[in-house]
Amino acid sequence: MSRFVPISPAPVAMGRVMRGLLQVCGRDLMAERRLLASAVTTVVLTALFRVLEPWPLKFIYDLIFQHGQGKEKALKVFGFVLVHKGSGNWTTLILISAACLVAFNALAGGFDYLSNVAMGIAASRVLSKLRARLFRHLQALDMRFYRSHKSGELTASVTADIDKLRDMTVSALLPFISNGLALLAMVAVMLRMNWRLGLLVLVAFPAFYGVVTRITRRIGRVAREQRQRDGGIASIAAEAISAMQTIQAFGLEEEFVRRFGGDNEGSLVQSNRAQKLSSQLERTIDLFASITTAGVLLLGANSVLDGKLTAGDLIVFVSYLRNSFKPIRQTAKYLAQITKALASGSRVLSLLGEAPEVVDAPRAIQARPFRGSIRFEGVSFAYRAGHPVLKDISFEVWPGERVAIVGPSGSGKSTLAALLLRFYDPQSGTIRVDGEDIRDYTLKSLREQISVVMQDTVLFTGTIRDNIRFGSLTASGDAIHHAAVKARASEFIARMGKDYETQVGERGATLSGGQRQRIAIARAYLRNASILLLDEATTGLDTRNKSLVLSALRELSATRTTLTITHEIAEARDADRILFLCDGRLEEQGTHEQLMRRDGGYKALYLQHAHAGMREAAAHAV
Repeated sequence: MSRFVPISPAPVAMGRVMRGLLQVCGRDLMAERRLLASAVTTVVLTALFRVLEPWPLKFIYDLIFQHGQGKEKALKVFGFVLVHKGSGNWTTLILISAACLVAFNALAGGFDYLSNVAMGIAASRVLSKLRARLFRHLQALDMRFYRSHKSGELTASVTADIDKLRDMTVSALLPFISNGLALLAMVAVMLRMNWRLGLLVLVAFPAFYGVVTRITRRIGRVAREQRQRDGGIASIAAEAISAMQTIQAFGLEEEFVRRFGGDNEGSLVQSNRAQKLSSQLERTIDLFASITTAGVLLLGANSVLDGKLTAGDLIVFVSYLRNSFKPIRQTAKYLAQITKALASGSRVLSLLGEAPEVVDAPRAIQARPFRGSIRFEGVSFAYRAGHPVLKDISFEVWPGERVAIVGPSGSGKSTLAALLLRFYDPQSGTIRVDGEDIRDYTLKSLREQISVVMQDTVLFTGTIRDNIRFGSLTASGDAIHHAAVKARASEFIARMGKDYETQVGERGATLSGGQRQRIAIARAYLRNASILLLDEATTGLDTRNKSLVLSALRELSATRTTLTITHEIAEARDADRILFLCDGRLEEQGTHEQLMRRDGGYKALYLQHAHAGMREAAAHAV
């Protein structure tokens, strides 16, 4: 679990986000300390040679204006005599200066290349681990979290947000640091050469900093708004693509195009605003550069005429000034990129700061193989405060008993299953398996001993064999084949192009509903758990597939404690006992015959379904 303070998506300080990211990635950064040390060293060397770049020009200009004009002066640097006029080394110095001009540029470029490579490798390794940590953390969060977050936004955080952080590190943060070091060194040298001119440059920076900070904050706000729009785009796209069949069936294409277009247009507006602000920042820097350069030229030229500076010194000043505003101009671009990336970083930190409500208790134990008894004791639950879904539910299921849970839609049937699997914890009451509170078991050992077959069977991209093996990852090939036979799936698998190696497509799109259900039943067979949970497992199937699925489910449930959640009254009749829920309360329980004699809610629901079935049969007969 993360130990840092969660950061909300609201505007946050860049420094706070950076500290949060460093804290989260601290251990991984230490693992890459050699690469990072190499990157820092080469960044410092890059800055050093950038500072040295104009000095060969100084020597040559001083030679031209001193020796070339016959002035009786020695060539000095910071008061130290470098070459005397009569030494006869002028030609050699010119050659050395020219060679140094090339060498300094080449070395600055070479060290810049090495720093980019070292930082790029380190950043990729660290952020890949951060992405894996985020993905693992998202899987540990409970269903309450996923009810309040859009899948598209979460997907964007795992993919695009991490990519933006990686790009920022290499293409923005590293040059930002390198330029900052070079700028500090240049200012120090300018103050050493002539404090008046150096002070002029320093005075210009605070005013410049104020303007840059103000514009950068606006860029940050726009970047966060754009990030929210991009998350909306991802959510709508993911939702539409996953439900394309329904969209086309209801003719909703234009409606979803309209929804997508709204967020897409909003993202475009924010992107244009960010571009305008970035351009405004660059133009502002150009204006400051022109004013400051004019001031340095005015004062510097007078100092050269007064003999307080050499022409070469003024060249160094102007070169430094030009070179200092060049990285500052680039910094405007870098700041915009860094600000956008940190908006993504803030989102990543916010997700890592989310804590699941359903977790293992401090002294949770590994569950022993279940016998299969289940007991609900005064269980009440609400997804939202003040809106209870279950109210004081109490019942017991004996090992090997088959119990059907029926009731009108919204009565809380599926919520019982969610609580048994500990997707949520009840606000009051206790759920026991084999006499122990399920909160005393580890989540993993609890869920490993419950087989589940749901209405909306999810198959994952991969082969049929892979999808059956999800019931037990250590299962042998023979066990997989046996489970498929028991689930009445081996026949249609044999007709597939590559048998068990057939690819099922995303979410099982290449299979029919009945085929997907039978693969889900094969998973349940392979899991071989003592408790079986069936949640509307036959809903939506045609008559033939329903018959095959029911046959497989009867065999599967024969030796297991089985809870069958269904609205099909005909399926409930075969259960050993029926629980009838209405408005979150357990109103009746007993066998079908017992409940039909009570003239209660179950009998009314049964008769309602029976009449509906008769009308449907009559309609088909006509």
